[in-house]
Amino acid sequence: GVWSLAAKDAAGNPLALQEIARSEKTFPVHDLQARPWPFHADRHLVYVDVGEVPGGGYKTVR
Repeated sequence: GVWSLAAKDAAGNPLALQEIARSEKTFPVHDLQARPWPFHADRHLVYVDVGEVPGGGYKTVR
């Protein structure tokens, strides 16, 4: 799984990131030709300091 994350702004500059929690989840994926099969995923809860948000009300984070 993924154990660390990084965030960048639209220009490629790194943003400050604080990892709060990580959990492993399993979700059913429905297959019309067979029974549902499991999809394993990591769920991360993070805080990102995006700085000043422009007048449009959003800022792109990669």
